[in-house]
Amino acid sequence: MTDKFNSLLSLLKAPSESFVTQVLECFFSAKLDATKPSFYSEIISQLQLDESQFQDLYSTVNSLITEAIYLSFDTAENIQKNLFPQDFHAKLKLLLSKIIAENLPSWKNRAFSKRITLPKLVDFDWSLNIISSSQKSSHSSIPTILLELKIQDPPTKTDLMPNVRTIHVELTRESLGAVLDGLGKINEQLTSVKK
Repeated sequence: MTDKFNSLLSLLKAPSESFVTQVLECFFSAKLDATKPSFYSEIISQLQLDESQFQDLYSTVNSLITEAIYLSFDTAENIQKNLFPQDFHAKLKLLLSKIIAENLPSWKNRAFSKRITLPKLVDFDWSLNIISSSQKSSHSSIPTILLELKIQDPPTKTDLMPNVRTIHVELTRESLGAVLDGLGKINEQLTSVKK
């Protein structure tokens, strides 16, 4: 058994299975929300941990949950077989696998809703603009496209709608051609990936 899993053995001191479930839920929520719940002191007290042991347990639990989410293990059997070493404590392995499997759909949804995202294009509008210039010797008109992009920033809080900002871009015929050429190449790559 690796050192990584040794910290999980402290969960054997838990007063009940529901306490172990609360520990896993507390650690997962704390990782997502980057907060320190008040339940931490009860965990330290009930499991008789020092700060270093607590940090090791926190890291190991979140590592297990993250790996289960990433690899999409959907049953307790898959979790037992793939996440834990064979020589790990059998009853604890079964309990943790069961808790992770039961909570995985909820944790997965919460993790994906909190993931870091890039701004999204919400809407756009365009108009043709003719720039006219005149001098004594020549008169010229340059067509340009005025592009208005509405961009939604990534959400920062679950209870607030993300901001939508507007960006204005002016493109000449040449720069529009370069953009369209680039978008065409992107479309070709996306199409080839789908197949």
